[in-house]
Amino acid sequence: MAVDVVQAMDMNQAIQTIKWLDEERRKDKATIATLQERVQAQIQKIAQQDAQIQELVSAVANIQGMLRRVEGFDSIVTAHKSELLLQMDQRDEAHRKESAESDRLRRIEYEALTDHLHHLDRELQVLPRYDEVLTALRAENHRLSEGLQRVTEQVSDLSKRSDERVQAVTYLEEQRRADNRRLVEVERDLPGLFKRIEAAAQKVPPLEEAIQKQKTRIDELASQSNKYDKPIEELRVSDFQREQRMKQYLDQGEAVAKELERVREQTQGFIEQQQAVKRYLRNFDTFQVRIEKRQTEVSEMQRLAEERLRKQWEEWEQDQSQQRKKWETLVDERWKRQETWNDETKKRIEVIPPVLEQHAAQLKALWESRREDATSVLAAAQIVYDAILAPVDDQLAILRGEKPSNKKNK
Repeated sequence: MAVDVVQAMDMNQAIQTIKWLDEERRKDKATIATLQERVQAQIQKIAQQDAQIQELVSAVANIQGMLRRVEGFDSIVTAHKSELLLQMDQRDEAHRKESAESDRLRRIEYEALTDHLHHLDRELQVLPRYDEVLTALRAENHRLSEGLQRVTEQVSDLSKRSDERVQAVTYLEEQRRADNRRLVEVERDLPGLFKRIEAAAQKVPPLEEAIQKQKTRIDELASQSNKYDKPIEELRVSDFQREQRMKQYLDQGEAVAKELERVREQTQGFIEQQQAVKRYLRNFDTFQVRIEKRQTEVSEMQRLAEERLRKQWEEWEQDQSQQRKKWETLVDERWKRQETWNDETKKRIEVIPPVLEQHAAQLKALWESRREDATSVLAAAQIVYDAILAPVDDQLAILRGEKPSNKKNK
């Protein structure tokens, strides 16, 4: 009975303990939820602070970059100044080179004009010698006229002689044509003669018999025929001599024709030379007038060239002076803008150190605040952990039949 009462009491105590543990558990859940919310809020705050820190770090990096650029500002200004001075020196050197080149070109042009004038002077100095040449040409023309007259007379004589030779040649050609006609007639009569010879050959045997019978008479006739051999030979010799003379006459005719052609060509050359001399004499006055006109034109061209060169030189000097003034004005404006920019940059640089100090102090305070927040969160979590863990350990010890911990008793 007592045991049942004790068991009932233990059961009631256990139920109450369980209810208490359940309430404590609900409280712990609420506390844990609250702490989780606080932790989430703290995490969000830390994330925001991290973002701010990153922004500050970026700003510090930009500021450091600006500081490095500012540190190199003097070298940049010095380099820019050196570059401007180098450009000015190069511009001066180019100006000097252009001046030297223009002087050289003017000298070359002047020398070319001078050489051209000297060449014209030399050509004009040749004119007095043209009179001597013309005199010699007139004498040569007179001599050629006399020679032409003599050649004309010789040509007339040769023409007469050639006419006589041609008549003789014509007679010989007629004789030769007559001989050819006779030869043609003989050749035309040859077939009949051959027939007659054949017929005569057939009659030879009877004739031989008759000849044998009349041999003495034939010998007499043969002796009589030998008398005609000499006249026939003389005719042959005269024919050969006639052919040789005819060939000689033909050769002489060809030589005369060649000589006439040579004389005709020489005469034509003399006539052309005489006409050329006459044209030269006619053109000499025109040439002299043209030379004088050309000399006047050259003098005028020289005067115009000198005026043009003088005008170009003045225009070039004026243009160079204007460009020099514009360039100096542009350089002054650039120096003024550079000095203004230098002053503005210097003012911005002077503002940077206090801002950097302020940012450094803010960063230091931010990191200190973050450290304190982390420490307080850790301490609060430790306290909550200890407060939750101690009752749980005590209840577990009671359920296991062990004594509560000293921490519980305390």
